[in-house]
Amino acid sequence: METKESVRVQMKDAIDKAIILTARAQSSYGGWTYSPGGGDEGSVTVTQVQALRAAQNAGFNVPPATISEAVRYIERCSTPEGGICYSLSAGGSARLAISAAAVATLYNAGEYDAPVAERCLGYVWERFRAQGGWSKGGGHDFYTQLYASQAFYMAGDKYWDEYFPATRDQLIGVQDKSDGSWNGDGIGKTYGTAIALIILQLPYKFMPVYQR
Repeated sequence: METKESVRVQMKDAIDKAIILTARAQSSYGGWTYSPGGGDEGSVTVTQVQALRAAQNAGFNVPPATISEAVRYIERCSTPEGGICYSLSAGGSARLAISAAAVATLYNAGEYDAPVAERCLGYVWERFRAQGGWSKGGGHDFYTQLYASQAFYMAGDKYWDEYFPATRDQLIGVQDKSDGSWNGDGIGKTYGTAIALIILQLPYKFMPVYQR
């Protein structure tokens, strides 16, 4: 029969193994992709850094070198305009969604005052203000705002006090009032609703990994 203690032991063992796998799966560039040893790209890299930070916050041992290499990866992906390209190995121009994710990654890694974080935050902020919030053009809006919301929240009131009211109102405006869901980026209601709730709960500080 399982007890709370036995479940706790199983969870600890699983998380310890996940940390080891994540560290081993990191590419030589410092990023991650969808399978171990497969390469690197920004959207997966941010999820791995956030997972490692959450594990570290919970008392697990995370290799410092894994985090520092991830930070270096983002620095190397930076573009002249201040944003972040999709992948170091593939190169290319800056992308708004990946740049927002990069700011969240840097903050999760504790790099709040790093020059690359400040430049990238400025890049994302300028584009948010220029388009008046969400792009209203579909695409990756929910994905972009998932990370932009974290970045602006952790960056402080200067950004958050302008960003959140507009985003909150826009989210409420596109909610499906018949069932309370959001159809995010055309992917589906589970995806969209999960992201909307993560954004809307930020002021309540329910999730430690997203706290200032």
